[in-house]
Amino acid sequence: MIIHNAPFDIGMLEKEGFSLNMKLIDTLRVSKHVFPDSDYHRLQYFRYSLELYKEEAAEAANLGIELKAHDALGDVLFLKLLLSKVREAVQEKFPGENAVEKMVALTQEPVFITKPMRFGKHKGKTIQELAHEDAGYLRWMMENMQNLDEDTRYTIKKVLEGN
Repeated sequence: MIIHNAPFDIGMLEKEGFSLNMKLIDTLRVSKHVFPDSDYHRLQYFRYSLELYKEEAAEAANLGIELKAHDALGDVLFLKLLLSKVREAVQEKFPGENAVEKMVALTQEPVFITKPMRFGKHKGKTIQELAHEDAGYLRWMMENMQNLDEDTRYTIKKVLEGN
């Protein structure tokens, strides 16, 4: 199964009784591993930063489908294009490894975040800087911010363990 932001989609599917019994590639997680310097890892950002919008119309025509805004089929087509770019980046970064299996493995590996925070009173500071200046705030985040993603939790935990 290939999903961008798997925890969200899997959570929604599980509410409907779905159980994942297959290998998973989360293009969000994998893109964080292979495009660490990207400003964002959202689908729309990649549509333009990777210039995938240039390929969408031709791909849709090849498949005989019509693209519509906010259409599930259009999203699937775009995810296919993104997966191709992510796979190329994985092959480049991990030569000699099976790219698909490596994407499955990277999906399971949390990402250590080095970019500055984009929210809160410490916006613009890295988690590493914040650990030295206000480690209590990081502990507060871990205890009180239920919506922290796994990568942020992983990074805070590693940084606090190192202090």
